[in-house]
Amino acid sequence: MELNSLLPETEKKQLAQEWETLRQEQEKLEKERQKLQETRVKMQHVQAQWKQKMSHELTHIQQERTDIEEQHTQQLEILKEKKIQLEKEHQQFIDEKARARAALDHEREAFKAEQRRRSADKKRLIVGIIVFLLVTLINILVLIMNTVSSKPANSREVSRDIPENINVPSSMVWVPAGTFIMGSPWFEMRRHSDETQHQVSITRDFFIGKYEVTQQEWQTYMSNNPSDSHGSTFPVENISWYEAIAYCNMRSSDEGLKPVYISDGETIIADWEANGYRLPTEAEWEYACRAGTTTTFSTGKTISSRHARFNSNRGQTVSVGTFEPNAWGIFDMHGNVWEWCWDWYGSYERDEQVNPSGPDSGRGRVARGGSYGNYAQLVRSANRASFSATSRLKTLGFRLVRLTS
Repeated sequence: MELNSLLPETEKKQLAQEWETLRQEQEKLEKERQKLQETRVKMQHVQAQWKQKMSHELTHIQQERTDIEEQHTQQLEILKEKKIQLEKEHQQFIDEKARARAALDHEREAFKAEQRRRSADKKRLIVGIIVFLLVTLINILVLIMNTVSSKPANSREVSRDIPENINVPSSMVWVPAGTFIMGSPWFEMRRHSDETQHQVSITRDFFIGKYEVTQQEWQTYMSNNPSDSHGSTFPVENISWYEAIAYCNMRSSDEGLKPVYISDGETIIADWEANGYRLPTEAEWEYACRAGTTTTFSTGKTISSRHARFNSNRGQTVSVGTFEPNAWGIFDMHGNVWEWCWDWYGSYERDEQVNPSGPDSGRGRVARGGSYGNYAQLVRSANRASFSATSRLKTLGFRLVRLTS
């Protein structure tokens, strides 16, 4: 108050005006500040809206990107699957092509083989006809010569009258000496190449077992029964060739006969003059089996279940003597069990043979007759088989032979 009172009126007015001016400027600045504040708020609101929009747009873009990537991945998978499928189809095509080519090659080779077989069959037929004609001619000549000399040409002409001085054991059959054609003719159905026909002479009478050796007979001397099918009158089986040889010698000794077989520890030799029991030679077996016949079986061209135990699905033997005997009274020469023979297995000699006993060595011993489990083809009179001498089979037995004196 003291200062205002000291100032002149003019300065007071001037100061008042300046103060008013300052106050107006201040109000103006305040209004500007308020406008700026409002503008700032609006800018913040716009900025928030822009951020929200940009965030929404970014999210949308990311979603679209994700969708595109997923679609791209799916398309890639589909393309991969199509590629794999195409590769499989291509490989299948290649395989089919290879199989077709292989089948074509096979058919071509089969055709060529068939052509070769037919050509070979034709040649064999021609050769067979020639051989048949030659064999027939030879047989006719032999028959004429034997007729002229009053000697039988084959076993069909051999007398079956038992001499008075021959005492035939009850379990055996007397077989007279004789001559026959061993093997099978070229035209016999399902024959084998090892059955070459040739003439054989058996110069000494012999006895042959009426039946295959039974389990009861085996147990009498060997004290065991290795057979698979059990029955006292069933044939013994599951025995080796060596065991059959041992049985022959043991039974010979027991009955006071001279044993046939001699062993030096490594080999077994036969004393063909000994009167003991032995295995038949292959020639003796077929001679006795045929019993004067020249057909496929001793029963004729065919054989049935009335004559033999063969082609059986029951898987076992039957009692010996169950079926009809052959013309000489010998039972079961076809089927039931294979029967051991003395001989080593080998090719036949084409020349006439006298009392043949097989080759000096080999890898197997001959067995004849077939078994209950074989088809008719394998029970033919001429059919041959061989087994290791140590073999033991449930289809393999034996039959005895001995000299008459």
